[in-house]
Amino acid sequence: MKAGLGSFGDITPFHSNAIFFKMSIAITLRNAAHEVGHFYFARRQGLEISYLTIRHGAGFNPQTRFDISETRFNGNVDYWFGGWAAEAYMRSHDRNAVRFRKFPFLLSVAAASYGAGWPSGLAKSNESDTASLRQTGGRWWQLIFPLLKLVRLAKTIHSERELFYRLIDYVRLEISVTGEMLSAVADKKQVTSAMRSNVLSLDVFVIKDSSRKQAF
Repeated sequence: MKAGLGSFGDITPFHSNAIFFKMSIAITLRNAAHEVGHFYFARRQGLEISYLTIRHGAGFNPQTRFDISETRFNGNVDYWFGGWAAEAYMRSHDRNAVRFRKFPFLLSVAAASYGAGWPSGLAKSNESDTASLRQTGGRWWQLIFPLLKLVRLAKTIHSERELFYRLIDYVRLEISVTGEMLSAVADKKQVTSAMRSNVLSLDVFVIKDSSRKQAF
């Protein structure tokens, strides 16, 4: 499925149900971009993601999970702010963007800051990405002045935008996936039924577990 609202252009925009549907699609797209950003930057560092979902409601929140015994996630700015950078990139660049546009990206950074819990998470008072980064050793100057880091992360995504949007398309299609499934998509390999069989049990686990980021 093509990322973006243009795929649904046949829906009459003045109908209230159609407007709600478009808003839902837009929210799903933003959530997918955000969570894919976490996976993307974990993968670049050789870190494993166990589970990712963009399901919302009925006990779910969009989230990415990993093994908490892996200390390389601690204070890892690329990972924790990767979702923020990815969402802002998606808001400002479509899959056919030829060049990176810094000014539109910076405008989108502000719009996407809520999803990263910035600046509210600086006080470590919630379960946002910003709070998680602060709680695991993130440096104050990186937390308070994130723009240069976010631009660097976005430029990295831009250099692999085909991969980035391919992952978004897959997550929007499947809703909940394992890291193994996403790695197969990233490597252009087949996602097997054996890989898919783990998703349901992980979905059930997430409903029972109230923590947002902790892993299995």
